[in-house]
Amino acid sequence: MRKSFAALLLVALSVMPVNTSRLLPPNPVTLLQLSDTIEPGVQFSIAADYVASPTAPEDGLRLYRDNVVLQTLPAGSAVNEVVTFPPFTGGLPAGVYVFQVSAFRTVDGQDLESRSGPLTLTVNTTQQAQCQDTVDNDGDSLVDYPADPGCASATDNDETNIATQCTFQFSRTSVGGVPASGGSDQVGLTASDASCQWTSTADVSWLSTTPPSGTGSIGMSYNVAANTGPQRTGVITIGNATLTVTQVGTVQPCTYTITPTSSTVPAAGGTGSVTVGASASTCQWTAVANATWLTVGAGGTGNGTLSYTIQANTTQAQRVGTLTVADLQFTVTQSGASAPGTVVLVRNQCTPVIGADRSPDGTTSGWTAHFRFVNANGTFTEFASDNTSPYQRSTPQNSPLQPGTYRIDISWTKSGVAPVVYAPLTVVCQ
Repeated sequence: MRKSFAALLLVALSVMPVNTSRLLPPNPVTLLQLSDTIEPGVQFSIAADYVASPTAPEDGLRLYRDNVVLQTLPAGSAVNEVVTFPPFTGGLPAGVYVFQVSAFRTVDGQDLESRSGPLTLTVNTTQQAQCQDTVDNDGDSLVDYPADPGCASATDNDETNIATQCTFQFSRTSVGGVPASGGSDQVGLTASDASCQWTSTADVSWLSTTPPSGTGSIGMSYNVAANTGPQRTGVITIGNATLTVTQVGTVQPCTYTITPTSSTVPAAGGTGSVTVGASASTCQWTAVANATWLTVGAGGTGNGTLSYTIQANTTQAQRVGTLTVADLQFTVTQSGASAPGTVVLVRNQCTPVIGADRSPDGTTSGWTAHFRFVNANGTFTEFASDNTSPYQRSTPQNSPLQPGTYRIDISWTKSGVAPVVYAPLTVVCQ
């Protein structure tokens, strides 16, 4: 005779989030013909209210999905208990599923079981929008519209908060005259939004802020370390805002004076000197000339004297040059060479004697004067003087000039010196 047994199964569908550690007991009012709807991917488990047979205890419980055994659990020792199958952690794809739970016992090699009524589970084909799915999708501890600021509406499918474009502004952009001993002072920082986070940076190690970071607008301190060197400048930056801090030093910058500040020299050139005064014996200075005809000595340290040399000016034009000494200007003005004292002595106007009483640079030797007599047709006769003063040359007595008007071109030459040319003279032979 086939043995039978009876076990009362009250089965419920329990839908739970991932981090739920406690399963809600099933609702006894809707146990036998329960149906429910969830979204794709939602995790859930099946719970059964189990009432054991007092005379023939069951071996265990089975969970069926669409008549296929998915899970098996041993029966409990209690007469009445809630048995929960391991959860479906991966959820289910869209579709309709029928679950049943059975109590079973093996008697004389036969498998005897009693199944519960069906539980119908519908997994939606369309997933709910993030802003109404009761899930904290962006991890900010705020769920769905309107609690989560990332939700524009309940149908918004992106719960992520929209990043705020933050801008910042200091109450002042620069600070000067911070003492060498250093210290701290206040400056205001205004942020475009209360949620704007910021971190301060400085381009030098001796600057910092308190606090070094924060959120929104704030009154903050900037901190300046003591300075044992010269004046220095640093910049604090927060986002688009900058604060420039200038601190005085214990070592003052060097200052200089020069005496005199200018000199006038003759065309012959020569030498000179400039006295340099420095604010400290450690102050270094340099000297540079801006013209090739000026030669200047090297720079120095502290107080000192600078020597310079001026070459001869072989032109009639005045010239001006400068020496830059310790970043100060020293001006040299040199006269042009005087025109030679050229005279024309006329003997019956056709046998002239022409000469000069000095050379272009005033020296008495080394120069040669050249006199060229050019007639109206361009034909010329040239005479050269000797190189001693006075420089003169006369036309030969046996070769007088022919009647007419003559232009006398005058030039000077000297070894190693560029030729010097002067304005022509005129003589008339009648």
